[in-house]
Amino acid sequence: AHGITVANTPGRNASAVAEFTIGTILAETRKIRLGHGELSQGNWCDDLYRADTTGRELKELTVGVVGYGAIGRLVVGYLKPFGCKIIVSDPFAQLTAEDETDGVVALDLEGLMRQSDVITLHTKVTPDTVNMINAESIAKMKNDAIIINTTRGSLWDETALASALSDGRLGGAALDTFMTEPLPESSPFFGLPNVTLTPHIAGASVYTVTYAAQ
Repeated sequence: AHGITVANTPGRNASAVAEFTIGTILAETRKIRLGHGELSQGNWCDDLYRADTTGRELKELTVGVVGYGAIGRLVVGYLKPFGCKIIVSDPFAQLTAEDETDGVVALDLEGLMRQSDVITLHTKVTPDTVNMINAESIAKMKNDAIIINTTRGSLWDETALASALSDGRLGGAALDTFMTEPLPESSPFFGLPNVTLTPHIAGASVYTVTYAAQ
């Protein structure tokens, strides 16, 4: 009515989220967060040089990508040069011929959870995906698995995830989105030593702003 043009810009932040995802995976697998935390407290932490406590390279690991839309496809593309085994789970998408040539494997969600060392979520929120990370699904994961979520907080059961992280049932997590934002002071994720928390910034970049405007 006022002559204002309104436009939908889907995919505007796909590359930003995909890059951020790779950054958080590396921060967790190579102990960047842990090393920073120790050193910022004045502890040189020689223990991180030990073979039983140091990080692992991606080429040793299996990374599971849940959701194979615009962001999931970029994440897979960014992961390929690292040489890791890549598993994709998405009932509504198919691997490309290039993916199959590069050794990417498509599995159901349970198979992905059982086999993956790192699980990164890029699926939409639907009745089927709400609380997909819950006590039952966590029980199927490896004991040292790492969860990455740059999508939406409603994909997990916060109580179950926080409990598994607190008990050492999971190796760690990098969480950028939450059920309630800003994250309330009562959040069970605060104070956990094996969690990286960021304030829903995965999709924020200078490129995202300019690309969306263009």
